[in-house]
Amino acid sequence: MFCFPKQHADRGDFSDVINLGTPINNTIRLDAAVELDKVVKLMTETYPEMVIRLESHTDPAGSAEYNDRLSARRAKSTYEYLVNNGVPKEHILSYRGYGERKPVNECTSKYDCSAEDLGLNRRKEFPVEQIRGKRSAVA
Repeated sequence: MFCFPKQHADRGDFSDVINLGTPINNTIRLDAAVELDKVVKLMTETYPEMVIRLESHTDPAGSAEYNDRLSARRAKSTYEYLVNNGVPKEHILSYRGYGERKPVNECTSKYDCSAEDLGLNRRKEFPVEQIRGKRSAVA
């Protein structure tokens, strides 16, 4: 998932999310690339001074160790995609995988949630640290 500016982009109020559909391995799928290209455009054209952190999350299927490694690989491949497509390295303060530790819902295993609910936890988030030369109040 990634966040689009909703109403107050200058304050870092990013609240609409889109699922990137990250695959099991760490390659970027075509549909995810289309969404990541929107992030590239946002960071290089619309808000060229934007500085973010990059976070990757998984669903609770698999072991915690596996999910940590998987989310770390996904974070790295997303970072590399953004940088290779024009986002300055210094505009991404960090990239980190959180595994299954920060779910967006109450899913605790692949058995207690629908596939759709599990999918909501497989996401990328791009918290805005700075925009238009000012430190974000939300960061």
